[in-house]
Amino acid sequence: MQWRLANSLATLQRQINSAWPNRSRVSDGTIGDAAHRATKSEHNPNPQGVVTAMDITHDPGAGADMNKLKERVLNDPRVWYVIFNRRIWENGIWADYYGDNPHEHHMHISMKQNPASYDNPADWSIMDFEMVDPKIRAKRIGDIYKAATGQDISQKDLDFYISRPEGEFDLSYALFP
Repeated sequence: MQWRLANSLATLQRQINSAWPNRSRVSDGTIGDAAHRATKSEHNPNPQGVVTAMDITHDPGAGADMNKLKERVLNDPRVWYVIFNRRIWENGIWADYYGDNPHEHHMHISMKQNPASYDNPADWSIMDFEMVDPKIRAKRIGDIYKAATGQDISQKDLDFYISRPEGEFDLSYALFP
């Protein structure tokens, strides 16, 4: 059977890979393997040929920390349930998870089983500024600074802006004295 990844998950995958390009992908997964095919799983294509589940590798050393990301994913109304680190979240409630795979090395996301949810390609609100890979964060800050001033940012100013917590990233006092 021909299959494709749900549009919502393709968007999430693109955003995660963009935010943490050097993260491990060893436990990433979409289409189910033989073990999944023998069970009812959103990793198997639905009757429309759409895979509505995805696994994302937990790699906090590279910034892809599923402990942080799971809290952002849960706020998306398209999500049906999430499994990570021996816990399952569904309908706003966390419970212990006793499946064969404890999901300690990846987070599993299953989308609600309607096309309006699983095929909605809208961006996910997953990023806190401090969660972004520092090299990418530095490039974005430098790009914003150069667009506003026409000049490259100094290393001293860049270090200052990179250290700012979310909500305090404001170049206006430097750009418009």
